[in-house]
Amino acid sequence: MTSDQFTIAKNKEQRLIERLLKKVHATYGKDPFIIIAENGLSVSLGASDDFLQCNEWSFSRFLPENSTIEINRRQLDYFWNEMYPGCPQDLKYRYACWRELWHFWIYQRFASVHSLLQHQGNLYIASFINQPKACQNYFSHYLAGIATGLISRPAQEPTFRHAGNPLV
Repeated sequence: MTSDQFTIAKNKEQRLIERLLKKVHATYGKDPFIIIAENGLSVSLGASDDFLQCNEWSFSRFLPENSTIEINRRQLDYFWNEMYPGCPQDLKYRYACWRELWHFWIYQRFASVHSLLQHQGNLYIASFINQPKACQNYFSHYLAGIATGLISRPAQEPTFRHAGNPLV
């Protein structure tokens, strides 16, 4: 896959994530804690010694065996202060929860949001289920970023009038 093909594929997937988030917001609201509760999941905060892939960038995980989202406070604090210095501290837990909601949806093959996707459910499954772990991680951060407002949605494609006049 060329870099142009990768960019086109990534943009398509980002638009799918944005559409999913818009439908989730319209149906369930914007609070990830409510969405987590309505899906029968729980959130555990702590500083577990057995945290998977213990490094400064691994701060949360979805544990399907007990329907829990685990957030490591110490690692989340480090990540947040490095990546989003000056951003409100209350957003970091929402960010972590949105990130793990993505992993939950992937794990269950979008079953809990299938009614929101309607006829596009198979498109989401085909687009995201067999992605490499690095891509899944990227998409989870993308969802968390747009859901919390830390990443603004991409601007519309430039019109013909703007195409020849790049911003200086």
